[in-house]
Amino acid sequence: MFVRYRLPAVVWTVVILALTLSPNSKLPEAESVPFIDKFAHIGVFTIWAFLLVRYLVHQKSYRVFQNPSLFLLILLSGSFGLSIELIQFVLPFRQFEWADLIADMVGGVAGYYIYQIFVK
Repeated sequence: MFVRYRLPAVVWTVVILALTLSPNSKLPEAESVPFIDKFAHIGVFTIWAFLLVRYLVHQKSYRVFQNPSLFLLILLSGSFGLSIELIQFVLPFRQFEWADLIADMVGGVAGYYIYQIFVK
């Protein structure tokens, strides 16, 4: 059960942290695609939320989380995104951006709905 459901969510969480906290993970600016970094945040957090919902549904320890709500996913993606932004605030090579936090939460909502539509 750990490898099938929890491990993908944990690995993706580590990938997000590595991408968002490393000094050289800046996306190239593309004039043809404005706000490409916000789309990247949405995409990365969509995958994260999907994997998180998938894990929560299949875990047995906390039955209250086996049917996660949209509110829970907004809270979790917002908390995770805010934590990352606060860490970036103190890093000399990164900066806090409210738009990134909003994009993270939008990704959380998208991942929740993708799971609900295609898996459940």
